[in-house]
Amino acid sequence: MKLNKQKLGQRGFTLVEVLAVVSIAALLLAMVIGLQSRVQQKAIESRLKTELAAIELALENYKGDKGFYPHSPSDWKDAGNYPSVNWGGSGFPPNNLYKVLVEEQLDQKKAAYLPDIKESEHNGGQLLADGGLGEQVQWNYNSYSPKNNKNTYDLWVEYGDYGDDGEKGTGDDVVKVIGNWGE
Repeated sequence: MKLNKQKLGQRGFTLVEVLAVVSIAALLLAMVIGLQSRVQQKAIESRLKTELAAIELALENYKGDKGFYPHSPSDWKDAGNYPSVNWGGSGFPPNNLYKVLVEEQLDQKKAAYLPDIKESEHNGGQLLADGGLGEQVQWNYNSYSPKNNKNTYDLWVEYGDYGDDGEKGTGDDVVKVIGNWGE
């Protein structure tokens, strides 16, 4: 039996061709993985901005019905500067927005100003947001003494990630703020 060497050499890919394809695939995979975290952050930011707009609309509807915005605790006079970018506004008074915009309306057999709130989006009277990392963060609301929107209210949420060490409250944390005032 006589083998034709020329036909055998043409049947497969050369090592260089295989390495080129594997290198291109690895490069594309690295780019996709690198972009994934950015896309996730943009999705969180977009969702929070949508929630902000819905809460603002609910607050305007409340004002249209009652003639004033919901009151926030007078504790804001002692709150100092904000946003503090300190992970969830610890030390800030509770916002009571869920109680005012949903619970009180339902108790009076009226439609809620924020009708699509899920169980995970409130804690007692407070309105919460998913700040990423599977953690609920508080919407902060100040109508008592707003610093950014005089004569109305300040509404914001602090969110972000824990940085390289994965620990909350360390120096490499990246905390962002979405609020109802110009950046």
